[in-house]
Amino acid sequence: MFCKYCGKSIDEDSIFCKFCGKPQNEVKPEENPEVKKDTPELETKIFTFGGMAYNEKNIRQINEWLASQRIIIKSVSANAFMNTNVPMKWETVINRLEIRYVTKPEGKLYQMSYFKSWKWIGSSYEKVTAAFEKWKKENPKRTVIWDRCMGHQADGGSTQSLFFIYC
Repeated sequence: MFCKYCGKSIDEDSIFCKFCGKPQNEVKPEENPEVKKDTPELETKIFTFGGMAYNEKNIRQINEWLASQRIIIKSVSANAFMNTNVPMKWETVINRLEIRYVTKPEGKLYQMSYFKSWKWIGSSYEKVTAAFEKWKKENPKRTVIWDRCMGHQADGGSTQSLFFIYC
């Protein structure tokens, strides 16, 4: 099956295109009496990353999309895994991000960022939360609308990442 908006190949049972986020079987407001014509529809953009990319690449892809959208974000959810491909450079990596939003001309431009930490024994988010608090003090005009700490442990080592979206 191909997306009817961007033309990229997607799974046969896809409700939304994983590339552009557009719905594939949308019901038009005039066909659904529960949706008023002046009510903006809630859209969902799901970023799913294949392979073993690190956060830098994944966050860059998310930010390219966010920079091209005037939206109001309603909710965000994320999944992560521990990337252990490079010895001594383990990282908790975001591998799926779902953003539910409304497209509006007066919407905001958002960006996503992260802080990461790695250590051999124990698990603490102290380093990433301290870096995040410092960033917030240095950027008082920025509004953080979502943040999440995620971490993993394996073979005596642990990784911690703090992801956040701001405008």
